[in-house]
Amino acid sequence: MKRLKGLLIFVLVFISTIMFSNTKSFAEVIQYTDNVIPAMTSNTLPSGKASASSIYSSNGTTYPAYLAFDHDSSTVSSAWASALNTPYGWLEYDFPEYKCIAKYSLVSRNPVSSIKELPKNWTFEAYNEELSKWIVLDTQSNITNWALGETKEFTFQNTTLYKKYRINITANGDGTHPVIIGEIQMMETVSAPINLTASVNNSAVNLSWDSVTNSQYYNIKRSTTPGGPYDKIIPYEPTVTGSSITFVDNDVTPGTTYYFVVSAIISGIESPDSNEVSATPTGENTPPDHTGNTATLLLTMTNGDDKVYNVSLAELDAFLYWYDIRSNGEGRAYYTFTKTTNIAPYLSVKEYVTFDKISSFEVKEYNQ
Repeated sequence: MKRLKGLLIFVLVFISTIMFSNTKSFAEVIQYTDNVIPAMTSNTLPSGKASASSIYSSNGTTYPAYLAFDHDSSTVSSAWASALNTPYGWLEYDFPEYKCIAKYSLVSRNPVSSIKELPKNWTFEAYNEELSKWIVLDTQSNITNWALGETKEFTFQNTTLYKKYRINITANGDGTHPVIIGEIQMMETVSAPINLTASVNNSAVNLSWDSVTNSQYYNIKRSTTPGGPYDKIIPYEPTVTGSSITFVDNDVTPGTTYYFVVSAIISGIESPDSNEVSATPTGENTPPDHTGNTATLLLTMTNGDDKVYNVSLAELDAFLYWYDIRSNGEGRAYYTFTKTTNIAPYLSVKEYVTFDKISSFEVKEYNQ
């Protein structure tokens, strides 16, 4: 009886362990973009820049850096190789715009002279322009189990935008001959927007969510049924952004309950949907009429200074909504504007305008 009881406890523990492990693995699934490096035909074409610490050159045969970024590793010569008798070196790609890389893969050329030509020890790094130094994002040691034409993938956590990334190899498999890489690919994380909220502004619905790093635009999805299907999808590219994104949906019917989710588009890949929110516009007042498709917002501050922002109509409505609710003592004490031009060398520049410092404001609408 004791043996039977012990066996039963073991089975229950085993089943619960399996269930817990499966639940955890599903919860930790992360989505990534495809390779965001274009198929390079030279070190600078079609875009960005490929470079290396050294390249192999002998009897008219060379293995320049871009051959590791040409989307081809099917031949002996389609690869980057370091200089003769140099079993180490770095291989770099500079993007023309900032990227948030969180995954990379290495591919051996096929066929290869020896598996030992491939990297064994290395760091994957990003260049921090503000600190003027390389930052280590990932470290790998004693990677020796390569196979012909094999692709090895490596992931790490990164939420910062950089332009320059490189693999910095300290040793290959034999420690004597050049290090050779058939192909290296880099991918971004595709994260779902989080903290989506909805509020009613009379005959409109105001949405707000946390911005997603390096998103190109967002898809706002709407339904009159909880959980969807979402019968209206609004592509939205905010012109003025901050740590949070706002959108005003004026195309609503008072008394109807709407359900919203938001997804982000990163390098052409759509993220999973955000959390779902709902709102029912009351229709007590009508939203402001617009005569143009964009606007200049002129704020006069209490000290006499003027601040000028070019904003979309959605951002204008979001600002007016914030100003109205703040006038009633609700909401944040400040509004955030993010500058998108002339911000180098910084990654982002945000200006926080406090409500009690605004004396008056003027809106000039026009067609762009």
